Amino acid sequence: MIAQENILSAEEEDHADIGRYHFMSLLLNLANTFLYMVNTYIIVPTADDYSTSLGAAATVCGVIIGSMAVAQVFSSVYFSAWSNKSYFRPLIFSSIMLIMGNALYALAYDLNSISVLLAGRVLCGLGSARAVNRRYISDCVPLKIRMQASAGFVSASALGMACGPALAGLLQVNFKIYSITINQSTSPGWVMTFTWLIYLFWLWISFREPARYEENHHSQHGNPGPTENSEIENGLAQPLLLSSKENLDEDGDQYCDDSEEAVEDSHKTANSIGSAYRLLTPSVKVQLLIYFMLKYAMEILLSESSVITTFYFKWTTGKVAIFLAILGLTVLPVNAIVGTYITNMFEDRQILLVSEIVVLIGIVLSFHVTSQYSVPQYVCSAIITFVAAEVLEGVNLSSCLGSCHPGLLVELTTVDYFQPKLEPWRGWSQTARLLWPVTSVKANSSMSPYYLLY
Repeated sequence: MIAQENILSAEEEDHADIGRYHFMSLLLNLANTFLYMVNTYIIVPTADDYSTSLGAAATVCGVIIGSMAVAQVFSSVYFSAWSNKSYFRPLIFSSIMLIMGNALYALAYDLNSISVLLAGRVLCGLGSARAVNRRYISDCVPLKIRMQASAGFVSASALGMACGPALAGLLQVNFKIYSITINQSTSPGWVMTFTWLIYLFWLWISFREPARYEENHHSQHGNPGPTENSEIENGLAQPLLLSSKENLDEDGDQYCDDSEEAVEDSHKTANSIGSAYRLLTPSVKVQLLIYFMLKYAMEILLSESSVITTFYFKWTTGKVAIFLAILGLTVLPVNAIVGTYITNMFEDRQILLVSEIVVLIGIVLSFHVTSQYSVPQYVCSAIITFVAAEVLEGVNLSSCLGSCHPGLLVELTTVDYFQPKLEPWRGWSQTARLLWPVTSVKANSSMSPYYLLY
């Protein structure tokens, strides 16, 4: 009977998901994910030139890139709470914030203000709706296609990461429209401003707000049918005193109900950051620290790429863009190989240990310890570090989900599918993007990657 009830409840939930599912709305969420990742990485190849043109040091590009991710820490909190009531309005707000942020980023050149530039990037980070995109897939996509939708989310993120630098490489222009300058530094901001305007229009005419599950569930089960009424009437006609056998059965049912309530209590979700922290076990804290450190290594690699390659190899913006695009394109095949083969051959802790060692080897290879720093040395060290960090990220998140308290998780459709309540903890790792300029201040005039990556 319990198994039958579970099957029926799963079928009811799937029917409710089908009623709320709208393909165009799902496509809009995936487009939001893709555009946000493009918006994040499109400025990477030109951020150092932009900062120097405004009178700041080249290493300030790390602050420019990282400010958007740090603002995302705070946006994930209110977007997670907002998605409990609506999906359409958070996406509208996100688009408006990104339009304003990109416009400020582009106007900072003519205003000659690094503060305006940083304010624009912060507004872009405050418009991050990735928590809403994940929540929509979890809540509104039927179980049959939820895995495909989650794969689409991961693919959109990876493609956006690759297309951002590639698009920046194509925007090598320099002209003026009235008093507005459009060059390789400002064109990414203008392109993303108009792209988000088009997306906002598409969102306004095509998105359909799904009905909340509680409303559907209430409408289906709120009014008792004739069968339920007859059962109530029959119950009123039963004697008040039960036999001892019936009392025993009732006690057994009550014990089962109590145990079910205890299980439900153990699966209650965290309602605040403080309650979420109390649910973190020591192993999960270690895994989150590993996640922070691997993000630290990856973001240093991406953020300092234009500075290092320009100083040592005299690379143009186009070459930097191609290099970063190639790195981004490794995300999907590496994750496919790890998920299909490696995780089935080795234990998670073995993969974690080997991946950490390989990341360390890649970082050591990037050190400038010889008389000449060559392109093969830098490219090989970057590929080794980035690919090993990707493997480490996927396996670490999968292991973290396996040891997390159920109250921190939602229905899992991918290995890195955290509940929005856990999103702020994931977001704190993004502060690694702001740390590398502080480290690079210690660098001498040779701008050695040793100091940047240390």
